[in-house]
Amino acid sequence: MISTDALHEPERTRIAVIGAGHLGEAVLGGLLRAGLPARDVAVSALPAERAHILAERYGVAAGTDDAAAADGADIALVAVPPPAVPAAAAEVGPALPEGAVAVSLAAAVPLARFEEALGPGRPAARAVTNTAAAVGRAMTALVGGIHLDGEARARVGGLFSGIGSITWVGEEAMDAVTAVAGSGPALLYHLAAAMAGAAVDQGLPPGEARAVVVQTLFGAASLLREADRGPAELAAEAAAPGGTTREALDRLDAHGVPEAVAEAVAAAAERSGRLAEDAGHR
Repeated sequence: MISTDALHEPERTRIAVIGAGHLGEAVLGGLLRAGLPARDVAVSALPAERAHILAERYGVAAGTDDAAAADGADIALVAVPPPAVPAAAAEVGPALPEGAVAVSLAAAVPLARFEEALGPGRPAARAVTNTAAAVGRAMTALVGGIHLDGEARARVGGLFSGIGSITWVGEEAMDAVTAVAGSGPALLYHLAAAMAGAAVDQGLPPGEARAVVVQTLFGAASLLREADRGPAELAAEAAAPGGTTREALDRLDAHGVPEAVAEAVAAAAERSGRLAEDAGHR
């Protein structure tokens, strides 16, 4: 649940979600699931049909005007694509009341560039999160701006704690966080699709294959979270010599899967850095 202390209950805290695409909608859904009243949320999205769909789906005020959505908000979550961040921030900053916080959800855009576009003195933060926010299980890394004081930091942390786990990091870590926390869910979905397809090849009906894969990954992640051993140790425990699991792991190693995963994470981190450079942010 969202921290009531962080949201200053019983006073209302109004949240704006600017540019609610897939990630913005996931965060929106997670916040509502965590108890944020729909009446306290305003959303902007393009095209107008998309805004209408979000209004119908979640019962929130939604339109196409970023400044109108931000007007009066206590926290504005700017979830537009990286190239659109400066323009969106320039609209949102002047519309926010004094003391309101703007948070960029975009990959690759440095916090200093976001702050510059918002306007002088605006409290700001940068967040890298993922679509597991929709079910309250996101991993969010946060960086605080130069004007983000302790009270505002607590508000931002409390908000994102409502959709999963948070960690405050230095901005130099954000490319790595983007590669793991931001891109990581898609890597697991890719693995899940491959496992389900392989299960079908081995004779399971598609529906049963999906159910088996989903519960297996869910159970493994739950154990990994609660166990006092690391992932390598858990894998070793499950792989008895001469058994089926050992055979499967050996085949993955023979195909260089660990190296491929390392290369995938490195490529995502490098791409995050290149996106910033291509946009002139670094």
